[in-house]
Amino acid sequence: VITSALKNASISPNDISVIKCHGTATVGGDVAEANGMRRAFESVKEFPLCSALKPFMGHTLGACGLSEFILFCGAAQQGFIPATKGIAESGNELAIELNQELKEPPSGCYLLNYFGFGGNNTSLVADLYAGDSHG
Repeated sequence: VITSALKNASISPNDISVIKCHGTATVGGDVAEANGMRRAFESVKEFPLCSALKPFMGHTLGACGLSEFILFCGAAQQGFIPATKGIAESGNELAIELNQELKEPPSGCYLLNYFGFGGNNTSLVADLYAGDSHG
């Protein structure tokens, strides 16, 4: 779904500045997401900044997509990318590092991942500065 979202948005992995990881904190879910992200971004020189909201809001069943989209967009519009302190720091087994401190949102497109139980998997590409989204 990640590569399909990039293709549907007519952009390359190099155009993504930030990834909002789904980050279920389940071994199977996180390994699958990390593998998909590494595969989709294997051609980039620098992996995009990664952040996750799941540690702050938990599992919301069917509402995580909308809730996390609103919160993540709101944070970026307020001038920060959320920190996921202490989770998936450098040297972790997934080889994906989550942002450890508040950072100013970079320009460019953002990839927002939502991978739910039962195979409800979505990746959304959004240009938060232009108020436009593709997916």
